[in-house]
Amino acid sequence: MEPYQAARRITSRSILRLLAMLPILFLAAKGGPAASIGFLLGYLLCRTVVIYYRERQYKQAREGQD
Repeated sequence: MEPYQAARRITSRSILRLLAMLPILFLAAKGGPAASIGFLLGYLLCRTVVIYYRERQYKQAREGQD
């Protein structure tokens, strides 16, 4: 995919992603600093796991093509 197409795809979906997370962000903010830090750490951990899984899946697919 071309860089400008990728950027368009990312920015067009970021609003929907933010709206979907809004209730969770509200609860974390009402919970105080500990809840906000817990949310941030959980979010980053889950994102790291998803990226690792996708990279691993991509490498396996590339090895299968050769």
